[in-house]
Amino acid sequence: MIKHLDVDMDDLFYALHFAAKNSKQGINGIAKSTGQREQTFRNKLTPGDVSHQPSLGDFVMVMTQADDTAPLDVLCRMFGGQFISRTTKGSETITQAVLKAMSEHGDIATALNDAMADGVIDDAELTRLHREIAEARNALIRLENTVNKNRKNIN
Repeated sequence: MIKHLDVDMDDLFYALHFAAKNSKQGINGIAKSTGQREQTFRNKLTPGDVSHQPSLGDFVMVMTQADDTAPLDVLCRMFGGQFISRTTKGSETITQAVLKAMSEHGDIATALNDAMADGVIDDAELTRLHREIAEARNALIRLENTVNKNRKNIN
């Protein structure tokens, strides 16, 4: 089994499950958009169910429909890499961008506090932490884009 930096297929399946579950349309909505029955799709996305596993098409569809690349980041980490999406989006003002980045860092602290409450970070908690860290990275990139866009108009 491929395992690098304590990341394995279970982590990938958890990330895919949470991306679909936490998306605006949820697992049911993504299933409908892929033309699959909800229960069939739900079974494919159930972490730890080795009898039903998502296909590569399911993997891509979940990330596309959920607008969430956390599963791809987990896959990259399995091979010692890191997925970096370079968004071109920014915020209207630098202050908004800074506040968003600070909020995302606060979310990391909350997730870490919740995960450490019982003294053990389980797979679901680890996936949540990775998601929060990815969201913080994205917020920093948006801040960088906003600063670059407004560098001559700073009041």
